[in-house]
Amino acid sequence: MNSFSYALSRLLASCFALFLFVGLAATAQQTSSDEPKKEIQRAGVKDVSMPKCQYCPDPEYSQEARNKEYQGVVVLLVVVTVEGKARNIQVLKSPGMGLDEKAIEAVRKWRFKPAMKDGKPVDVQVPIEITFRL
Repeated sequence: MNSFSYALSRLLASCFALFLFVGLAATAQQTSSDEPKKEIQRAGVKDVSMPKCQYCPDPEYSQEARNKEYQGVVVLLVVVTVEGKARNIQVLKSPGMGLDEKAIEAVRKWRFKPAMKDGKPVDVQVPIEITFRL
């Protein structure tokens, strides 16, 4: 197993564990008043599959954290859309030093195979844990 596959499997396991621990409720997706509001599902709950990251470039280190040889974990709460894009990104945990901004910047570029329910793609809310290690 290469390091990318290991990191991805660890990421998915962390996401599932974080859901159990935090017990997050789905939040309403912000849409314009012309559009009907979509219900945001919780991945891994009630026959909703987990989205799978298909393009997941690693985040860059912030210069401040690199200069101080700082390491840490950023936890983001993300809505993965039926189009496979990350939206409504919120920071749940950050070690600081600009690492949360770098994590958000990277996750915005990620592309996912969307979560499925009853054979149809659905918007889901998932936590994503990113470990910064030198």
